[in-house]
Amino acid sequence: MNDLQENVIELLDQDINKLFDLMDYQMNELKNQQSSRYEEIMDTQLFGLSCVVDFLIRLGLLDLKEGKGLLFQLENQVQKRA
Repeated sequence: MNDLQENVIELLDQDINKLFDLMDYQMNELKNQQSSRYEEIMDTQLFGLSCVVDFLIRLGLLDLKEGKGLLFQLENQVQKRA
């Protein structure tokens, strides 16, 4: 793996951590995980991140298997926290 690909993965990890921070904040602020507002925010964030992952895969900066694996792990973590 080259330096650029390692940087891409590091940046994606940072974005995922920001998403978890947002999730924790929303859960604390809304006090109701089933709130439609909470779900909208999470869906929007997950969709945005999946678009970035797809773009990086098309550019050849992220392996398809690794990118899809990251999204799968993220979705599992979101479900566990919800």
